[in-house]
Amino acid sequence: MDNYFAFFELEEKFFLDEKALKKRYQDISRKNHPDYFIEDEKKYDEALKVTSVCNAGYKTLSKLGNRIPYILKLNGLLEESGNAIPQDFLMQMMDMNESLMELQMDFDAKQFELTLTEWKSINEDLDGSLVAKCEAADATENQEDRAQIVKEIKDFYLKQKYLLRIKETLDKFALD
Repeated sequence: MDNYFAFFELEEKFFLDEKALKKRYQDISRKNHPDYFIEDEKKYDEALKVTSVCNAGYKTLSKLGNRIPYILKLNGLLEESGNAIPQDFLMQMMDMNESLMELQMDFDAKQFELTLTEWKSINEDLDGSLVAKCEAADATENQEDRAQIVKEIKDFYLKQKYLLRIKETLDKFALD
């Protein structure tokens, strides 16, 4: 996996300097545009590779929603077998999942609104906690402490992904 932070010569942060990222992206893109190297096949191929990495890196780093899973992957925290959602959260979600099942069997507009309101409340709390943890990770100088905070960010990220699946189900009800 390419390290896009290193590629753009930026510090690994959740809240990075987006202006600096954009400037580095534009500079690298201009310098390595394949059209400049049409006459030299080797340089042309190299420019294509650099441009490809540059575009993928910019797409990944330009939005917090993409940076979070990327940083988690860089730190070896998003692996196929190790993405268990915390049990306490799953217990909390049992009621919401029961509400969804009831709505699927017998739709009730009032119950739908209550479930949607509950989802919004939980999601807002998670968003706030995730942002706070990301800020704390960026502000922490000690690498051991930062690594612990990044592990906690993983839990919030996985919870958010779970909530997104619930929201997709709620959206289906809204369409019907």
